[in-house]
This record gives sequence, structure tokens and C-alpha cells, in this order.
Amino acid sequence: MTCAGKRKRERSWRIEYRAPADARATGLPAGSIDCAVSVETLEHIPKSDIAAIFKELRRIMRPDGLVLMQIDYGDHFKGFDPSISSFNFLTYSEGDWAPFQSRFQYVNRLRHSEYLQLFREAGFELLSDQPDRRPPEQDILRRLAPCFRGFSEEDLFTLGSLIVGRPADLPGSN
Repeated sequence: MTCAGKRKRERSWRIEYRAPADARATGLPAGSIDCAVSVETLEHIPKSDIAAIFKELRRIMRPDGLVLMQIDYGDHFKGFDPSISSFNFLTYSEGDWAPFQSRFQYVNRLRHSEYLQLFREAGFELLSDQPDRRPPEQDILRRLAPCFRGFSEEDLFTLGSLIVGRPADLPGSN
């Protein structure tokens, strides 16, 4: 696309592309955006930063705005080694997992319930929650790292989700 075509699209759709940027502090006016979409990105962001991003997103979201978040909860190393389970990383303690983390392939390993809690704490009402739940894997459960033992099997074996939300303080929202 030519630069002129990009400028025309931005004017007609009222889209402003900003990158790189810090989603924790956008500098945008309160109530200024209609929609936010994230596709398989949140799992690569530390929990505290997600909380800050959601707080900022709530601030800049119009009262009738929507957030759509698709999250991949699976072990991303399965893409390199198909012999491992999509839930293999649940068998590693924080210390054992640390060597696999890098600024190029960071994965937070948060479970579905933790994302739902982050959404609610930031002031979003969940309109749709479409988790991709898989059957429990007994081998993973036998080797489950202590940091994951407090989660339900349903939560542990959710491979991904599509979450849709809106600001919680709309008239008639619960």
C-alpha cells in the first residue's frame, strides 16, 4: 500500500497507527477508543504489566467500547518440538523454567482464571468467554510443578481463549 493510500484509510476510518508504544501509558485521552484487539500477545507479557495495560485500556476505552483478546495458553515450544505436550511447561517450577525465558520468547504461563481476574480487576465486564478446554493429561498431572497445584484441572488444561469485554459501569451491566 502506498503512503497516500495509508493516509486516506487513516482519515476515512479514523485509525491512527502508533508503534512502538507503551500500552501501560498511552497518553491518549480518557474515553477515546472504541475497540482494542489483541491476538496471541498477552501470554508474552508479565502479569504486572498486563494489569497496568488493562488499567490503561479501561481508562481510554469509551463507555460503549469493546475489548477482544485471543490468548494462547499452550507451551510455545511445542511448535519446535511436536513430541512434547501443549501443557509441558506446567511441569517446570519457576526456577527450572527461568532458563527458557528470554526477551525474545518470554511466556508468562498464566492460566485462564488469572486472565479473567485481571479483566475484572481492571473494570471490565466479560461479555463472552470462549475457552478451548482439553482433557486432562495424566502424565502432566503426575509431574505438575508446585506453582500450578492450586489450579483446577479445567484451568490447567485450557489451551486458549477468546475473551470479549466492555467497561463494567455501563447502565444495566452487572
